[in-house]
Amino acid sequence: MDADRLFDAIDDIGGDLIEEAHTEVKCLRGGVRLLRFAAAAVLVFAALGIFFSTAPGRAFAEYVQTMCEDLIEKLFPPREMNLTLEGLEDVTVAEAHGEIAPPDSASQWADYVIYVEEDGNEITKRANYFRLTRPIGENNPNYAGLPEMYMEIVQIAGTTPDALAEQIVSDELALGRLTHTGTDAQAVEGRFLCLNFLELPEDGRSGSDCCRNYYICDNGKGGCFKVTVQYFLEAAEGFGSRCRQYLSTFEILD
Repeated sequence: MDADRLFDAIDDIGGDLIEEAHTEVKCLRGGVRLLRFAAAAVLVFAALGIFFSTAPGRAFAEYVQTMCEDLIEKLFPPREMNLTLEGLEDVTVAEAHGEIAPPDSASQWADYVIYVEEDGNEITKRANYFRLTRPIGENNPNYAGLPEMYMEIVQIAGTTPDALAEQIVSDELALGRLTHTGTDAQAVEGRFLCLNFLELPEDGRSGSDCCRNYYICDNGKGGCFKVTVQYFLEAAEGFGSRCRQYLSTFEILD
């Protein structure tokens, strides 16, 4: 093909064809960039999975958890709390505890806060677990054999308050120690479904009989909070009442 015929052929190529070809090239480049980004994302998530399975990774996760706990302390400072115990008014200092997920995390657990007394109690915390234990004089023979007193907060995924309540009743029935003595669908100002269980010995009731209450509420993330409170019968108006009043400060953070 001579030069004149080549220039004539180029002149016959429409501008729309050139623009279409240019657009296809841009789309192709964009698709390649998207594939590269997706591949990089996969590598990042795989690397994070490997990282968090190592000792430094677990240490970093614990560090982030500690930072979130510090955030609770900063957002919710200690405050005075009025308690009614055995008919008497008491003013005490309560500290905030709970759980806040790291920003932009896809946690299946709801953020929450609750005020409890630290004085006289032992606190245990980790991811999706809070436990307040009230020591009852392990070295005192007068307290030998008494049920442990504690309040425990966990979240259960993939359930509803009614379904969780049915499961708890079934589990306690299988254990065979405690009897389901009642259900309060409007416990703690209507915020919790409460199941009450009590030890009923054949030789008659006593102040050392075990009591266990389950407080249940929806966590807004397709699951439930399950709060377990255990004490002995004589402490119902003491520790049992304290925990119910602690739960009046419970708040799910949106």
